Amino acid sequence: MILISWQIRPIRIFLFDRMKPFCYHSFELRQLVSFAEIARTGSFRQAAKTLYVAQPALSRQIKKLETALEVSLFDRAPHRLHLTIEGHELADRLPTFFSQIDRLAETVRSASTGGSGHLRPVSQSHGKSASARPAPSWNGPV
Repeated sequence: MILISWQIRPIRIFLFDRMKPFCYHSFELRQLVSFAEIARTGSFRQAAKTLYVAQPALSRQIKKLETALEVSLFDRAPHRLHLTIEGHELADRLPTFFSQIDRLAETVRSASTGGSGHLRPVSQSHGKSASARPAPSWNGPV
């Protein structure tokens, strides 16, 4: 705490570390999907056909993604295209990311029906056979 005192009355200023707010990145999910398709096919031309997008538009999407991430995702040379180390890293992580987005959407949709969750068989300790426990009931917010 810093105390600033003038003749009229003191002013207290509290200094503390606030939790860093979530940082929104300036790229879009569409750009990540486009990148994943280019990485999968190894070709801007083929990815553009698959995604039903004009090749120049696809190139602009990837350029914007590279600018937002501040990295180069592809080594571009005439008649060949290779992922950079950063491109490989992104391509390796995207399937998990897309799965998480799918699960998130599924969870949000199931919330409208009054609940969410999955039933799974739970194995008991000491080598006994697996049995399913009844799931706790939840009737939504009270």
